Amino acid sequence: MRPTLPTIITSFALLVIGTWTGAPIFETVFGWPGLGRALYQAVGLFDTPVIVGETVIFSYLLSVTVFLLDIVYAIVDPRVKIGGGEGGHA
Repeated sequence: MRPTLPTIITSFALLVIGTWTGAPIFETVFGWPGLGRALYQAVGLFDTPVIVGETVIFSYLLSVTVFLLDIVYAIVDPRVKIGGGEGGHA
């Protein structure tokens, strides 16, 4: 099972990212309060500061998820090295 862990971890990370990007639709359909519903209402009202703010929040969530994915790769797969290469770059 160890060789398949990177694929499983990547699928899970993409599932988490998909859940966050689907939040506006999901929260609007079920009437739940949250960032997704606030974004949906802000788009309808042309509320630019809220749209920009929530876009930044969602991009930070994406960045943190990808960063954690890289760390988990380094833990799971010994072939992945943490740090820079062996030189060659000036």
